[in-house]
Amino acid sequence: MIATPAGVSSALCFKRVLSELRKMEDDVESFEGESSGLVCVGWLAYSRNALLPEAITRVRAQHPQILVRTVEGPIDSLITGMHAGEIDVLICAEPNKELLQSVAVEPIVRDPMGLFVSADHPLARRKAVSAEDLRRYPFILPPLGSITRALLDQVFVATTGRPPEGAVETSSNAVIRYLLLNSEQISFRSRIEFNAEELAGRIVPLDLGFPLPERTICLLQRCGVRQTAATNDFMAIVREVAAAGRER
Repeated sequence: MIATPAGVSSALCFKRVLSELRKMEDDVESFEGESSGLVCVGWLAYSRNALLPEAITRVRAQHPQILVRTVEGPIDSLITGMHAGEIDVLICAEPNKELLQSVAVEPIVRDPMGLFVSADHPLARRKAVSAEDLRRYPFILPPLGSITRALLDQVFVATTGRPPEGAVETSSNAVIRYLLLNSEQISFRSRIEFNAEELAGRIVPLDLGFPLPERTICLLQRCGVRQTAATNDFMAIVREVAAAGRER
């Protein structure tokens, strides 16, 4: 059975009503005392290492009555969940504009990108690696349609006339890490995503002879949404963590 457009719209409205009822209960509890309630956060790769763990640690210290629930998934699914009221806020790289209808976008930090390989990769110790040098090796490609894929393709089209090639398309950190460590593939990721592996000398960023772009990391909310006190307190702490990252 396939839902009609009217049925899909009705289901979305029903989910949003349930979400608003939950928020009213949380706000009543916060009004009576300390900020409390559930904050549901959608997140992608950048926030895994950079923002979310530190933000949650600070929230727990400052607002112990707040429960933070995290949801990871494709950006289009996360935005759909946000429109339904199932997700309060997203932390992610700024998505393609066609996904941002009725979405408020707040840039909070810039995210430098890198090209990563295993420490045993033939290019790992080379200096000023060119884009043509990279074309001899397969890429672990970001999902088609993602802003990360668009940035990677733009770099290679500008420098070599063609986008990079690869047989794997994924945004899974675990899959990418395994493939990097067990093959000669290359991955285009945030410079902070493999901090632990870089410190351990297992995965390294390539020394490139050409510049890479940066992504803009944003907080996304539904336009016109009335956030709970708990969600507002959580977002304030995320902004603090992002500001501290900009100063480092």
